[in-house]
Amino acid sequence: MPDIREVLNSLDEEDKRLWTQHRTEIRRSYMTAHNSVLGIHTWSHTDDMFLDYIDIKLALLFDQSGRTSTTKAIATEADAVKIEQTLEEANAKLNGKQAAKETSQATKSMQGNWPVAQGSIK
Repeated sequence: MPDIREVLNSLDEEDKRLWTQHRTEIRRSYMTAHNSVLGIHTWSHTDDMFLDYIDIKLALLFDQSGRTSTTKAIATEADAVKIEQTLEEANAKLNGKQAAKETSQATKSMQGNWPVAQGSIK
């Protein structure tokens, strides 16, 4: 798991700014989406893991571009794979526990009104 201090120490000033900007934008977007869709009260450890995954992927992007200057491995593909597998397992458990939800009446009534469903868009 990358330590944010190690990642930042391996970047020059401009790349530190880019790192922070993109990390903040991605995290803000995910948190906003989570809160809008599920509410913050449903936040779980898998959501924290996803934010860690964002850090790892950003570290890998900077490393792949040759912008990191360190001899120590900050993040590896194995770090990303481990978190991906854990998130997939958590998702499978979640999907297995949820009963099939019936489509709402509003959704049912809208499904026939979309142009694609009516064949008018090609």
